[in-house]
Amino acid sequence: MARLNIPQLVFLILIFISVACENDKNTASDKSNSVTTDTSAILKQEQKLIAAYKSNDLKTVAALYHDSLVFNTPDGRTITGVADIESLQLGILKIDEYTPSNYLINVIDDVATVSVSQHIKGKAANNTFEGDFKFMRVWKRADNDWKLIAISGTQVK
Repeated sequence: MARLNIPQLVFLILIFISVACENDKNTASDKSNSVTTDTSAILKQEQKLIAAYKSNDLKTVAALYHDSLVFNTPDGRTITGVADIESLQLGILKIDEYTPSNYLINVIDDVATVSVSQHIKGKAANNTFEGDFKFMRVWKRADNDWKLIAISGTQVK
């Protein structure tokens, strides 16, 4: 077996470091592309949710909600996803306008958080309302799809 002299050894080490750095860069790029793709997927889910609320499409709302969803409503109550869907079904809650702005979406592995400002107009328990709200929604990837697992909303004064 031939022995390497110092310049050859240094050269081989530099090649090894260069290859390792290139692999790290490719891995980081792959992760960045994955996060971008996931962020786009979350934004699409958000748009589906808003459209479903506005059209009272209970089937789509139910499909977007995880079975264990917990919702802290803007009026301070904590309800389940099932209770939220029931309020839509019974006409207790009716959304006429739902205009989102200022999205901030963060994806961490299989969980995504969404902070969004929303102007909402509708009826709740036969009382009309209109106002600006801030929502935090938490999505979790489940069975290759994103499902809402938590929602918290507050009215902005």
